Amino acid sequence: MNVSQRIRPPIEAGNEELRSKIVSMEVTGGSFEEFFDLRLSCNSIPAPANSWRGRNSMGWCHRDTQRPLDRLQLTVPPAERTEIMRDLVRVTMTEMALMPLYWDVDAILVAAGVHGVSAPTTPGRYFTWNIAEWAKD
Repeated sequence: MNVSQRIRPPIEAGNEELRSKIVSMEVTGGSFEEFFDLRLSCNSIPAPANSWRGRNSMGWCHRDTQRPLDRLQLTVPPAERTEIMRDLVRVTMTEMALMPLYWDVDAILVAAGVHGVSAPTTPGRYFTWNIAEWAKD
């Protein structure tokens, strides 16, 4: 693999159309949830219709994969959800649609006896969004 690096000047950083049209490899990270939603979905490919703001910046679209991605946006029993995610990882890694180098980890420290703390929301990662539902023994 021949690689050349080009650091984009700040003036280009906010230009979503230019970013979407660059033929390149992108080294990035993200949340696990985003991987199965925005990063692989055919519906989130940057295009004029969405003002070049889709998160599927590599433009990979696999129609057989889109159905399970859409299914994951619904309420799915945990065992079935795990199986769908396993299949998606297999396909995307085989097709080299995306190769994550790391996953963002959000540690939430909670005092003993506190219940009802939910996982953070994405992309904002708000840890206290449901604080009214928390309870303490």
